[in-house]
Amino acid sequence: MQAVAENDRMGGAKASDGAGAESSEENAVDRETLGRATWTFLHTLAAAYPERPSVERQRKTSLFMTLFAELYPCETCADGFQEIVANHPPRTQSNAAFARWMCEVHNEVNVSIGKPVYDCSRASERWGTCESCKGHEKELDDFLSIANLPGGAKSKK
Repeated sequence: MQAVAENDRMGGAKASDGAGAESSEENAVDRETLGRATWTFLHTLAAAYPERPSVERQRKTSLFMTLFAELYPCETCADGFQEIVANHPPRTQSNAAFARWMCEVHNEVNVSIGKPVYDCSRASERWGTCESCKGHEKELDDFLSIANLPGGAKSKK
């Protein structure tokens, strides 16, 4: 019987059988690729953030950023990002505040690794408002309900 491994989400290679399969280290995502994907996700998260989030959404977003920094798969990167988040807590009171905070912490990371900084006044030109993300509040609410997390429709009853 021939085993077939599907591409993993991080870009791992397919193997038709065990013979000749590359090691997990050879398939590992490098720090640059992981960083680009991370910042794309985080800036998109900020672009889709509500203009007037509830207090609960603000709390969850701050908690998410703290946990994200702690759980980040690159230990060196995680240590640095944890320090940045501790020194500059997420500003979650509005879309503009969160998007600006995200740009500023991204710039702080860039400075620490010798990369150029981005003009945060132009962040919306780069990341937009995630138009494809708009209108998915019901899906988020459904997910929170299924996961039995505070904030979902079922928990509001």
